[in-house]
Amino acid sequence: MNDQIDPINNNEDSVGIDLHELIRLFRSNIKIIFLITSIFAAVSVAVSLNLPNIYSSRAILTITDKEIGGGSSSGPGAGLGGIAAMAGIQISSGTTDLGFTVIETIKSYDFLDHLINIDGVLENLYAAIDYDAAADQIIYDDNLYDSKTEEWIIEKPSNVQAYGKYISSIAVSKNKTNGFIYLNFSHFSPRFTKDFTNLIVKEVNEVIRLRDLDESNKSMHFLKAKLGDTSETEIRFTINELIKTEIKTQTFANIKENYAVEPVDSAFLPNQKSSPARALICIFGTLIGFILSYVFFLVRYLISPK
Repeated sequence: MNDQIDPINNNEDSVGIDLHELIRLFRSNIKIIFLITSIFAAVSVAVSLNLPNIYSSRAILTITDKEIGGGSSSGPGAGLGGIAAMAGIQISSGTTDLGFTVIETIKSYDFLDHLINIDGVLENLYAAIDYDAAADQIIYDDNLYDSKTEEWIIEKPSNVQAYGKYISSIAVSKNKTNGFIYLNFSHFSPRFTKDFTNLIVKEVNEVIRLRDLDESNKSMHFLKAKLGDTSETEIRFTINELIKTEIKTQTFANIKENYAVEPVDSAFLPNQKSSPARALICIFGTLIGFILSYVFFLVRYLISPK
C-alpha cells in the first residue's frame, strides 16, 4: 500500500510550490521586479500629473409651491369635472410630479438645445480641455475652437454631438426622503462650474414657465370660445371657474422668479478639485506593476522544465 501512496504524494509535490519557493523566486528576481515596478510607478505619476483638474459644484433645489396644470383637487376646479365634460371639456383628475418634470427637462436634448444658444456654453462644454488657474482662463482644443477669433475650426457641433459631454458632466436626482433635488455639475473651470450650475437652475425655471404659459394661453382661448358657444348657467359657471384657474396660473408664472424650483443652497465656487485622485492612481499603478512583474516570473518558473 505504501508503494502505491508514495508516487501520488510525489506527483502532488512536483506540481506545487510552497512559500519558501515564492520567497526565493522573489529574491532571485528582485532587481528586475523593482525595475518594472519603478517604471509603472513613474508612468503612473506622469499620467496623473498630466490629467487636468476637475471641479464640481452643487445646488440643492426645492419644488416651488405650485402644481402643473392648475389647482389641486381641493382648488377651484374640484368637483367640476362632470359638468365640464358635458361641455366637452376634460379636466385632469391628477397632478404631474413637478420634481420629475424638472429632472427630465434638465436631462433632455431640447433643454441642451436651449442652453447652447447662450453665449459661451457650447465651446465650454465641447471644446474645453483644461484651465489656467493663474490667468483664470479656460484652455480650448485648438483643433476644435479658436478662442482668439471665437470661431470653430470644425463645423459647429450640434446639440446631439454636445449632449454626450453635457450628460456625462451633470448628475441630478431627487431625494425621496426630503424631496430636495440635488444638481451637480463638473468642469475644468471652477468659475464656469458655478456659473453653469446656476444657469441650469435659472433656465429650467424659464423653460417650464414658458411651457406652462403657452399651455395656459391655449386653454384660455379654448375656454373663452366655449363660453361664447353655451348659454347653460351651470356650464358657464364651470368655464368661468376654469378661466379663473388659468388666470391664477398666468399670474403666478409672470410674478414668480423661481417658477418651478428655487435654490435652498445655490451653487458655490469650488476651491478644491473633485478629481482626479492622483495618489490612488499612483498607488494602483505601482501595485499593478509589482503584481504583473512577479506573476511573469512565477509563470515562467512553473512552466520551465525542472
